[in-house]
Amino acid sequence: MDMIKCKSCEKIINKNSLFCPKCGEYTSKKTWFFLLVIITTIVILLDTPTLKEEIKESISITKKGWNKSGLGNYFNMSFIIKNESNYSIKNIKIKCDYYASDNVKIGTNYKRVDDTVKSNSSRLFNNLTMGYINAQAKTLRCEVIDFDI
Repeated sequence: MDMIKCKSCEKIINKNSLFCPKCGEYTSKKTWFFLLVIITTIVILLDTPTLKEEIKESISITKKGWNKSGLGNYFNMSFIIKNESNYSIKNIKIKCDYYASDNVKIGTNYKRVDDTVKSNSSRLFNNLTMGYINAQAKTLRCEVIDFDI
């Protein structure tokens, strides 16, 4: 086993060590450069938006209307999903926050639409049952939160 002397504390260490176990100093400039390249690559990858994030910016939902049903415990909604991306989307997950008359959020519903909206097109979903709703709900705000490509 080849041994070298640490440049910082002069302890004898294994030549293949990345850093000195006594002082923590890196054993070679190559190792330091290699770690710097890896860290830079990770930062760049984390900062680069994914294809799905880019597509999501091209998707919008427009509410056409909603009403309560089932003694006011459930709500149905008609809406249009507009897909301005170059990719078809399917299994679309929608989140609807509902608010009381004083604009206080009183609940959230999630609904998955098991259908496809083709690229560069719009699709009407008419009178879709969205689930339970608080009887005090007066307004809705909905958005597409997930989908498959």
